[in-house]
Amino acid sequence: MNYLKINVLLLMFTSIFLLSCRESPVAFNRIEYVIPGHINIKIDDLSSRFAEIKTDPESSIYIVIVLYSYSSGAETISFSGGDDMTTVTAGGRLKALVKVMDGKKILRAEFAEGRGNSREDMLSSLLQEIKLRLVQ
Repeated sequence: MNYLKINVLLLMFTSIFLLSCRESPVAFNRIEYVIPGHINIKIDDLSSRFAEIKTDPESSIYIVIVLYSYSSGAETISFSGGDDMTTVTAGGRLKALVKVMDGKKILRAEFAEGRGNSREDMLSSLLQEIKLRLVQ
């Protein structure tokens, strides 16, 4: 009987400990976007994609997404003598710095990258990575 009582208590304390260690999801007030002029993406493109991230007006924490690199992809054409020509297309990349802010204070910063063959694919990939890293 004592053995069963010890196992139940051990299981209960372990469960409480594991549940208390898990980070609670952070609620964000808003999402701000910073897009340099050399990147051909509009704020509306980002805000429509990121609209599915739920916000909490009561929270003082907000997200700033700073795009810093955009490549639409590369096409490599190779000639290997005679009439042989090979074309290889590489997908594009969209890189961003994602800051979790509380007023002027940075609480957390993450680099995220979206990849794809089109701008829509890159934006979707970027959204998935940001959700994986920050929102969960």
